[in-house]
Amino acid sequence: MAMIDPRTPEGRLTLRYRGLPTSILLSMLGVDKAATNNRPFYSRNELIEQLVIRTMSVNRESK
Repeated sequence: MAMIDPRTPEGRLTLRYRGLPTSILLSMLGVDKAATNNRPFYSRNELIEQLVIRTMSVNRESK
């Protein structure tokens, strides 16, 4: 696993999301945590990566 650099925007977001419970990560992504049969399994790292990518792309679009 690559090191997280807290000096970069991506690193700061990653560290921020690591402190949140998985249920909050799922909620932020709009994933129904109760419907486990109809969705693929994502690790916490994958959920965090999806949130970082989403947040960074929204930030780039708003500039």
